[in-house]
Amino acid sequence: MKKLLNFNMALMQSVRKWTGLGLVLALVVTFGYGRVWAGHPVTNSNANHVFYRGTDNRVYNYWWTGSAWQLDWLGPVPIAAGNPVVDSAGGHVFFRGTDNRVYNYWWTGSAWQLDWLGPAMIASGDPVVDSAGGHVFFRGTDNRVYNYWWTGSAWQLDWLGPAAIAAVGKLVIDPSGGQVFFRGLNSRAYHYWWNGSTWLLNQLGPTQNVVAGGNLVLHPF
Repeated sequence: MKKLLNFNMALMQSVRKWTGLGLVLALVVTFGYGRVWAGHPVTNSNANHVFYRGTDNRVYNYWWTGSAWQLDWLGPVPIAAGNPVVDSAGGHVFFRGTDNRVYNYWWTGSAWQLDWLGPAMIASGDPVVDSAGGHVFFRGTDNRVYNYWWTGSAWQLDWLGPAAIAAVGKLVIDPSGGQVFFRGLNSRAYHYWWNGSTWLLNQLGPTQNVVAGGNLVLHPF
């Protein structure tokens, strides 16, 4: 038992340096899932903020004080559905609400502020965000792919195209947000890409390749 306690203490000191699956496993060992942990955690690029949805549908944040992990909720409103996503800086946390709107907790410099990106109640599944936090993509309830993007003063909602072909599952994007990959209803892999003025849609392989049966993943280049 003493060895296990020593291991957990050492892990607590180093976990903020971990990323990806290693971070998730470290957090489970260090903190446990507890009574409020639901879904998958996400971190900022420095891994000193860990955000997750609670079993009470609030969004929580473990943050590193410099000597210990502190747990806070971002706000009391119990409206989160699915897993949150975060920009690389950790100042914007996006999630789908129980009303199918897309919401944003953002750090004002002294507190977390909650806003929706728009009134449309059309989000289905978890959103994805580019590293800068300026583009938030999601699958709509109509199976189209949508994009909230920051104009500099407000969030603008557009679809990437009229094709209603996105299957249930996670969208994947490159860090810049210029390429969006997803599985189609016909089990093919599709790709929206920004050509500088508009979004174009392609399938990744020949028409006979009908093999995609789950979420796609993107190798970091």
